[in-house]
Amino acid sequence: MFLFSVKNFRFWFSVVILLLSVTLTAALLLSRPAVPEKSVPAQHNDPDAYCRSFLSSHGWRVSPDPPEIAEVLIPAVFNDVYSSYNALQVSQGYDLAPLRGKTLQKYVYRILDYPGLPSDAPVVANILLKNGEVVGGDICSVGLDGFMHGFSEFMNAHDEIG
Repeated sequence: MFLFSVKNFRFWFSVVILLLSVTLTAALLLSRPAVPEKSVPAQHNDPDAYCRSFLSSHGWRVSPDPPEIAEVLIPAVFNDVYSSYNALQVSQGYDLAPLRGKTLQKYVYRILDYPGLPSDAPVVANILLKNGEVVGGDICSVGLDGFMHGFSEFMNAHDEIG
């Protein structure tokens, strides 16, 4: 005859549940896709080449001369000028507001063949980088009758002219 006690049942039930839990946890951990160790964007080995490629992807040709590189401190409190500039950034998918009080790198390139202007027109591309990633910038004329717009305006200007 077989005797079965409630006390013995609780013990074996607990052991089975524990083994199932360990097995399930191990299976989930082993089948989980690898997660990169850093959640911060990787810095590019060559920021100049990255910036040139970025501008090229927006249709801009830049001078082969080395860029001007400077550090820019984004103010902790935006005045009217920075608020307007940030509105331009937001319109092209960037936002400088979370970067208030931070220092960014600014790469400046001379634009060649801006549509509708002579080839020697003083037009530059300003690219703002944080941790090796583009976080903003503009295309602007540094002349007296200057202008400023986002990176993709070239496509619109090119369509209107050509």
